[in-house]
Amino acid sequence: RMSMESDTSLFGVIRSPPENLEERGKRPKSESESEPKPELEPEPKSELEPEPKPKPERKPKPAWELKRVNDLTLSDFSMYDDDIKPFGFMCAKFYYRNKAQIQKDNEYEAAIADYKKRSRGLSVYDAITPPRIA
Repeated sequence: RMSMESDTSLFGVIRSPPENLEERGKRPKSESESEPKPELEPEPKSELEPEPKPKPERKPKPAWELKRVNDLTLSDFSMYDDDIKPFGFMCAKFYYRNKAQIQKDNEYEAAIADYKKRSRGLSVYDAITPPRIA
């Protein structure tokens, strides 16, 4: 049987009355949620000194972006030759790659060739190297 002193909504769960919890410095959730928490007041901002918003500087578009694709030539991309970032552009007439893109493509092709060389004669199930037989 449940005692009349227990404050519970679930059968079989006995919880001590709220008076005992308050004496121990604890309160049930329903009481602690109803108490307003002290809020810190935000610092008032003076309206006389508005914060200056920096305008983002727009980079001017490269000349090749302003031309039609059919009018482009390889010389339009010469500004990217020594760029650190790989850059490539392909159209119907040509395929431009800067030095960084050429190096990246060469490394990729070498990695693929090495993979193909090492994986010759292996089946799909040869995911690990076979153990050495002594």
